[in-house]
Amino acid sequence: MTKYYAEWSGRYPCLCSGEWTLFVDDEPCEVKIPFQGDCADTFGTYEEWHFDENWCEVFEDYECGMHCDDWCNEYRDYLERVAPKSDWPLVFEAFQANDWRHNSCGGCI
Repeated sequence: MTKYYAEWSGRYPCLCSGEWTLFVDDEPCEVKIPFQGDCADTFGTYEEWHFDENWCEVFEDYECGMHCDDWCNEYRDYLERVAPKSDWPLVFEAFQANDWRHNSCGGCI
């Protein structure tokens, strides 16, 4: 069975500055990722921050992103080049495991 793992290189305090790498059986996949440099837009619970009226940092959870079927449809051309159709949900899960959102780590506070 083929193993997929996606890694985002961004880290605190610049989580939003990074690049995706998809690994297929522990080898980096050379196919260009269509959302490179941005979040993968997979469905999940994420955290955002803002200041309240007293200028205290407030972090709140929210859900957003595409569910697997919608995501696979959106990135069909990409997925056709990296995996058989039966593995598309595994590729989705690989990106979902390390997905992130702008304004989520608080590094830019």
